Amino acid sequence: MSEELECESPPFPKETTHLPRLLECLAELREWMLGYREWANMAYHEIGGDGDVELIPGSDATPNIPTLQYYQLIAVLDMYQAHMSMRMLRESWDKMIRTWERDWDHQQAVIWRLRCLRWAYFILCNAFIDPETREAKTEDMKMRMVQFQRRMAKELHIPKEILGEENDFFGFLFGNDEEPEDDDEDELTGGLDFE
Repeated sequence: MSEELECESPPFPKETTHLPRLLECLAELREWMLGYREWANMAYHEIGGDGDVELIPGSDATPNIPTLQYYQLIAVLDMYQAHMSMRMLRESWDKMIRTWERDWDHQQAVIWRLRCLRWAYFILCNAFIDPETREAKTEDMKMRMVQFQRRMAKELHIPKEILGEENDFFGFLFGNDEEPEDDDEDELTGGLDFE
């Protein structure tokens, strides 16, 4: 992947962002994430991820950006969550750049980038759910995300020493001895399929 692409950052919605601009930011986030797709899936497999699974699915499996008319029907709380999640993602990405700009190939840097890209996918999967579906799916979505993160940490054999305490984005996983229940029907990335 080119150095220019490696330094490309996700969108950062401002505090004054209005509804049409928020939707534009989500469209930019989708384009940003898909731009890294080939690298992310290759890197995920190289560090030990399941070879049959894509960490970042293709555009046909990634939520499309709805019309502004449809987006106006989304709950304000969900819009706020998308807004704040994109800001947090950008801040995490910027910190990664400052920390690892001289050593992009370090294992922790690669894992950090993969985590940010998967986070972007999760934001998009949650940004356009209608209120009724959201209410019914909230707990299920939370559990599926936890299961995905636990599986990823387990499959990649990521010891806590490598991640470090400050940048341990799987932190809550290592302090929990309770194993998640595996759903044999779910693939690793299937946990974010809300159809």
